[in-house]
Amino acid sequence: MLLDLPIDVVESIIDEIQAPSTLFSLALTCTQLSTLIIPYHLDSRIIQCEFWREDIWNQLLQSKRVLNALHGIEVASDLSNIGVRDFSVFESRDAKLEGPIDVEQMEAGIKMLRTVITKTSRLQKFICTLESKDIARFKPVFDSLAEVHGAALQELGVVITGGILNDAMVDFEQMLHTLTGLSRVSITSNNNDTTWLDDTIDILINHCPHLKSL
Repeated sequence: MLLDLPIDVVESIIDEIQAPSTLFSLALTCTQLSTLIIPYHLDSRIIQCEFWREDIWNQLLQSKRVLNALHGIEVASDLSNIGVRDFSVFESRDAKLEGPIDVEQMEAGIKMLRTVITKTSRLQKFICTLESKDIARFKPVFDSLAEVHGAALQELGVVITGGILNDAMVDFEQMLHTLTGLSRVSITSNNNDTTWLDDTIDILINHCPHLKSL
């Protein structure tokens, strides 16, 4: 039987199952598999949260099992920009933080996110939704993605909201130099100023050979 195998072997077998419906069906077969699969595979294969959430990154780093099961990370400055999932493995996920997030909190959260990226061995997907002012701040994260995971990332995407400001264009180009495997770029703007658009398209064409979606 499956549960007669060493736990590491069982984890490896479960990790090869990609379809959530199949994972859920397997979890329903017995209590032991349910306890293993639901919190550590169904609930935590893809993490979606604000990038400054130190509490979530800390909990991830405290669980080697969750880190090993983690396949995807989607982050944003505001959860309204991405789909929200409920992760029971993180008790503090819904913690209410008082007041606006300051620069120090953002920097600390990004530092923790970078640590998570370096310690996650099976990361296949990383999507971040940023404002143009955040691009330079995210450089350490982009560096870690390229250094640790590189071509192993099957889906690498960046969403820029509010267009790209002129003073962020250099940071944007440097990001593209680093993320050579970038497969998805989305840039949105809430105003009629599209002066940045032509330069952005030229940069993307020159630096993103793997781009599948724009």
